[in-house]
Amino acid sequence: MRWIRRAVELLGEIERTQEEAIEAAATIAARVIGSGGVVHTFGTGHSRMAVEEMFPRYGSYPGFHPVVELSMTFYTQVGGANGMRQAMFIERVEGLAEQILANYELRPTDAAIVFSVSGLNAVPIEMAMGLRKAGVPVIAVTSMRETNAVEPGHPSGTRLADHADVVIDLCTPVGDALCGIDGLTEPVGPRQHGGRRRRGQRDQGPYGRAAGRGRPGSAGHLQRQARRAAASRGAVRGRLSGARPQGGRGAEKAMSVLVAVSHGGIGSACVGR
Repeated sequence: MRWIRRAVELLGEIERTQEEAIEAAATIAARVIGSGGVVHTFGTGHSRMAVEEMFPRYGSYPGFHPVVELSMTFYTQVGGANGMRQAMFIERVEGLAEQILANYELRPTDAAIVFSVSGLNAVPIEMAMGLRKAGVPVIAVTSMRETNAVEPGHPSGTRLADHADVVIDLCTPVGDALCGIDGLTEPVGPRQHGGRRRRGQRDQGPYGRAAGRGRPGSAGHLQRQARRAAASRGAVRGRLSGARPQGGRGAEKAMSVLVAVSHGGIGSACVGR
């Protein structure tokens, strides 16, 4: 039950520190949708889960437009064709965001939410840059601890948070793992993979693996990845099943649950960074 306690503590931190940001984001979204606009939502990797949860469903608000690129989010294969190595490479490709945005008519009467735990990869950063260039207000959902743990690697020297009108901090720890286990050198529950190496951290490869856990592509490694992904998806959906926006303060609370559960180290073994 230690993980549940830590998850509740994390939600409490979000409630204490992010109310103003969540209210500002909710105000932007309500204004845009109420005047006939849409709120574009974007994320790579497992950040796609937050995008999908914003898609119209029973009890939710219409007006959110998901932008989902399968090349960076289609996680049915761990290795091989459409595998995670390719997806994690693609989300770092500079210039791709511009090509994605070229498919849409961007209007200043719309808004956007960009999800990225680290806020360091090229595609989320450049999505925010392109949206703001078009006059679209941007809400960034990111972990400030994670994003400030290393120097930005983007040629602009910036992070996702630098290109947002509102920043919602996920309050997650560096590495996005909540609990330590005897005998393991790294915290777990869940483990945040991918992203850039952190200060003082040895290179663990694209899967963030510790020595002795099996090389990528091995049977043991693939089984662990599959079990972790299945458990994480179930945890997210279970926690979100009770979040039904009802307007006003309820909408803000629902957004905070969505933000925390889908990206706060509570319900996803995130790869999208």
